[in-house]
Amino acid sequence: RSVIDMQDIEVGIREEIAVSPDGSRFAVIGTVDGQNSVYWRNAAEEHFRLIPGTENAREGVSFSPEGDWVVFATTAPDALMKVSLSGGAPTPVVPAGNVSPRLPHWGDDGTIVFTGPSGMYLVPDTGGEPELLRGLSGEFLNPSILPGGKAVIGAALGGGGVMLLDLDTDSVRELIPGGRDPEYVETGHILYADDSGGLWAQPFDLKRLELLGAAVPVFDGLTIVNWGPGDMARYSVSRNGTLVYGAGGEGGVGSGRQRLLVVDLEGTEEPIALDPRLFERPKWSPDGASVAYGGTEPGEGGSLSDIYTYNVDLKTAPRRLTVE
Repeated sequence: RSVIDMQDIEVGIREEIAVSPDGSRFAVIGTVDGQNSVYWRNAAEEHFRLIPGTENAREGVSFSPEGDWVVFATTAPDALMKVSLSGGAPTPVVPAGNVSPRLPHWGDDGTIVFTGPSGMYLVPDTGGEPELLRGLSGEFLNPSILPGGKAVIGAALGGGGVMLLDLDTDSVRELIPGGRDPEYVETGHILYADDSGGLWAQPFDLKRLELLGAAVPVFDGLTIVNWGPGDMARYSVSRNGTLVYGAGGEGGVGSGRQRLLVVDLEGTEEPIALDPRLFERPKWSPDGASVAYGGTEPGEGGSLSDIYTYNVDLKTAPRRLTVE
């Protein structure tokens, strides 16, 4: 299907809707009919459109500075690709190799920052050899390039904290303890999320790369998703302040935890007797007695790559199929 409604797109736990720098377009990586691809629409439209050739897209999509291209990572092969929204086949920015890109951000200086299994990289948007900026110990979660290309901001892996990498001095410092998923906006502020699902704005001097004044609250209720490397806030903002976000439900870290519901054709909902946790792509067994899902089990840790089955009729403990 080439034109679909947003509710028909299955969005993974590590995906969010990206907004173009001018706020006029949205893009998302999602699954329709079992196939991962990139979809986009104009802000004034109701339906998303498939971008042909973007099959096997994964973990993050970002607009070009002009908003007419997007960059995305792929599996099979592990590559970083870009594609024009006006048509044409995707072209490689980082060809398949040993880098395995994910979570790219396209800066206005003509460079793209992304993460990989070995750390955080920078590459020209025309393609070329990626430059390793920081190894795993210094990698940021969801890095983004500040306007002008002088620095990269992101959240520290694990415990959070808004971090800044000064590319001129090759030095890293913490800007905001405990902050998550920072984004810079043209009003001269860094937006960031806190542990409770609140969104904050703090004045920031782009020339001196320094904070100015105290942070002020924007609103509460962001979805905070807990997964392997750290907690992620589900929001995206354009340079001119257009914001798209996931509403947080219970709010706070772990608000990305979900419940499984059975919904009949009349719309009646019946919860499945499992405690809230992270679920990915639940599937019924043919007889309707059990459900299989990727996810985590409270108290066990693990990741969304773990596969469990749960007998809905017997209500026995979930059975883990994957092994370490």
